Amino acid sequence: MAYEILKFDKYEAAGGKGSYDRGVLSIKLYKWSDFYDEVRRFRDYRNYVWRGQRCGYPEWELKSKFDRLNKAGDRKKVLKKHLDQFKMAIRGRRGANPPKLEDDELWALGQHHGLKTPLLDWTESPFVAAYFAFIEDAESNDKKVSKRVVYTLNRDIKRWYHPVSGSDEKEYFIEFPEIEAHENARFLAQAGVFTKALNGQDIKKRVQKSYNLKNHRNRIGLAEIFIPETERTECIIDLNQMNINHASLFPDIYGSAIFCNLKLEIYK
Repeated sequence: MAYEILKFDKYEAAGGKGSYDRGVLSIKLYKWSDFYDEVRRFRDYRNYVWRGQRCGYPEWELKSKFDRLNKAGDRKKVLKKHLDQFKMAIRGRRGANPPKLEDDELWALGQHHGLKTPLLDWTESPFVAAYFAFIEDAESNDKKVSKRVVYTLNRDIKRWYHPVSGSDEKEYFIEFPEIEAHENARFLAQAGVFTKALNGQDIKKRVQKSYNLKNHRNRIGLAEIFIPETERTECIIDLNQMNINHASLFPDIYGSAIFCNLKLEIYK
């Protein structure tokens, strides 16, 4: 079976309930162990990328940190000024004779050092995504999080959906920038992938808006897998046995410190 054409009419949730709406599959699991079976439905790791979030909709949209924050009218102007300031701020801090970086590579470098950028983090590993979904504390604005979410996005959506109306033929609503990441050990350790949405749009909403029912009936462009918050400890322990933890994903002293803190929390 060609998994890039996985369709909802042939899909049965292995350990929960599934629903479908204009290219987006939603799965609600009852327990963490069912995540393994769901992941097997998306075996073509070349086509699917993954992202874990502490919250799903409506708390967190599938938008970059920059676009969640920026409310200015002229997005391109604000982006350029923000990147120019970052270029100035990192002068002399990239070592001797650093290689020249393209704009997307500079954004990627900044992303993994806390800069708010137009890029959205993904990974080629569903289990790394699950780790990032569960690693943060459940408390959010004094409200308990009841479930975590792992998204998976099909790279082929670029050729499924038409270019943005009225735009250049090559201007699709989402791009996957190629990042060499010579100076970004975290990106490499996390099997990282970035997306860049046209005009900072929300990816889920754009998938549904761009969905062509006639040509792509029941086709899955984006899936969201919800896992109960009560499964957090079980998830973190299992992933640690797979060597998926802060020590492996953040190969620096910061990662080592968070790794030790998490062990203290989980095994107390």
